[in-house]
Amino acid sequence: MILSDGEIEQALDKGEIKIDPRPSEEQISPSSVDFLLHNELVEYKTPEELRAGILGGTWPSGDPRQKGIEVKLIVNPEVLKNFSQILGMLSKPVKCESDGSFILYPGGFVLGKTREIVTLGPKIAARVEGKSTLARLGISIHLTAPIIHAGWDGVLVLELKNAGPYPFRLVPGMTICQVVFERLGRLPKRPMRSQYKGQR
Repeated sequence: MILSDGEIEQALDKGEIKIDPRPSEEQISPSSVDFLLHNELVEYKTPEELRAGILGGTWPSGDPRQKGIEVKLIVNPEVLKNFSQILGMLSKPVKCESDGSFILYPGGFVLGKTREIVTLGPKIAARVEGKSTLARLGISIHLTAPIIHAGWDGVLVLELKNAGPYPFRLVPGMTICQVVFERLGRLPKRPMRSQYKGQR
């Protein structure tokens, strides 16, 4: 059952849902809560940047390409079991404008996060969803990963993609997504398992 605005407020008061900082009146809609964009964004290194970093640390005698050796670069999710530890190697902070905003160009992809930290009780699950205004401009905020399981604790990491025809300015503090909360009929039999739980 999806929680209404009044039920969300009751769950916040009872501690079944914790959102830090607590959302303002304006952030709560009839059946969801708007979340805001944090000022930290990361983007993936280009294959050339990643390859140069790997080769620089692996080949003590210099770049093997100078000796006629080509190195194929493939990311293998079966090997990257703990992706959060690998993210530092694959990504870099984005270069923001002087006002702290970031221009997401058509086809661009960055990882962002919410300002809010969410903690869910054992009988509350949630879904992160986009905002219609952003969607109509071609901005998606998640790629097939909307589920927030009961027992979750942490910020929400967003996969921001510009599928539209125009550059888009991402501004820290802007409304970036909405979260829909749902009450489970029964307590889960299994604990929530995620390598991302507790992420800040």
